[in-house]
Amino acid sequence: VVLSTVAVNASTLFSETFGSLSDGTAITTANTSFTYARTGTGAGAYLNAFNPGNLSGASGLLLATSTSLTGLGATNGSYGAFDVGTLQFSFHTPDSFGNANVFVGSGNTFSGNSLFSSGDLTAGLAIVAGQLQTRNSLNAWENVGAPLTPDTSYDLSLVFNGSALAVSYGADSVAAGTADIWLNGALFGDDVSIRDAQSTSAFRLYTTGSAADAPFEIDNVKLYDAAMPVPEPSSALLLLLGTCAALSGWLRKA
Repeated sequence: VVLSTVAVNASTLFSETFGSLSDGTAITTANTSFTYARTGTGAGAYLNAFNPGNLSGASGLLLATSTSLTGLGATNGSYGAFDVGTLQFSFHTPDSFGNANVFVGSGNTFSGNSLFSSGDLTAGLAIVAGQLQTRNSLNAWENVGAPLTPDTSYDLSLVFNGSALAVSYGADSVAAGTADIWLNGALFGDDVSIRDAQSTSAFRLYTTGSAADAPFEIDNVKLYDAAMPVPEPSSALLLLLGTCAALSGWLRKA
């Protein structure tokens, strides 16, 4: 298998942490880095900051109680289009699951208020009743991994490859026309089928049909123009243990 090696110091094309937005502040394109922000028309729909939230500092709450979407995203900007990329974000699942969607691609799906046109997608993820799904090359939803747990925080990394070559990143690789899905530092979906091997110029995170009091909470959204390594929990644990051991030795000498 021919591999294309990607440098780990790729550009961060987009980053949003919601900063210090006060609790209940309406999230807009003026007070964040997003170029798309829409509150759905369903009763109880809102797009507000949550501070302090279940994640780090301020986060964003996405809720739509009808098929009308409430969502955030960024389109084009200064970074243009690219074939290989990584979308990372943290999210906290609601007590009662609705539908949440994660899309990368290009076209009208990312510039208007329609739900999505499958032909615009490079990769698409959905969380339906707690089950993570991917939009595959046959234009159908396919389950990935075990269902998610309600009222739980996750770090998700979607490494997508719309190029004609497999791509290596760190100790891992993602095949051409597929994606790797990481949850909390562990590989959740390996080389899962994606909708289309095409260039990407935008992303969108949104909800539809959520329970009235159960919004999805998101934070720490980042987009890269390369496949980015994701440390496994064991690596992070070893680093922590090594740091603790060094600190313990320093204290004994002090």
